[in-house]
Amino acid sequence: MATSSTTSSSLTRGLDGRGSDTAVKARSRRNGSLVLLGLLLVVGCGLAFAVVVADAGHRRPVVMVVRALPAGAVLRAGDVVVVQANVPAGVRVVPGSQLAAVVGRPVAVPLVARSLLSPEAVAGSVFPPVGQSVLGVALKAGRFPPDLVAGARVRAFRVPAGDQPGAKPADTAALPVTTGTVVRVEPQRDGDGAVVELQVPADDIPQVAAVAATGAVSLVLVAGG
Repeated sequence: MATSSTTSSSLTRGLDGRGSDTAVKARSRRNGSLVLLGLLLVVGCGLAFAVVVADAGHRRPVVMVVRALPAGAVLRAGDVVVVQANVPAGVRVVPGSQLAAVVGRPVAVPLVARSLLSPEAVAGSVFPPVGQSVLGVALKAGRFPPDLVAGARVRAFRVPAGDQPGAKPADTAALPVTTGTVVRVEPQRDGDGAVVELQVPADDIPQVAAVAATGAVSLVLVAGG
């Protein structure tokens, strides 16, 4: 009986020992898995943070134009805001720190709404540029493209009325007057035509004004317009 009891006790201890070893190994595997998972989470978060930082590194405060403005318009406080934007290398923009410096200055070119302001648009801008002048031309409907907008390059023609008594074929030919840039288009309230501000060479102003006074001007878009 003693032998049997001793054998049974030994077997029990043996079983208990194997059970303890198995439990320890299981806990070790679980702990190892948790450590690995923790490392992966740390690395993953680190990579995500690096991506965010890298992306944020390209974003910087710059000046954006809120609404469309014609050339010559004076920038007001409500026309520009500072935004965070990803600006590609080599693209020149006005930094947000210079917002106050550009307010009150005229723009040299037409500006599109929600576009970033470039230094060239305001740096030393004088409007109109040296050698250029601006005048308004009243145009009848059909004498200009219906989708004419500020910034368009156009060519002005003298188009006299061909239905006048005694008019000769040569008198009805359209004659080029000058080439210029549209500064602003102001539609007439009755919808019959528009007043178009044109920036043209200063030397061409006399002849453009003379033709415009007769209402015989027609505008045509040219390449690049």
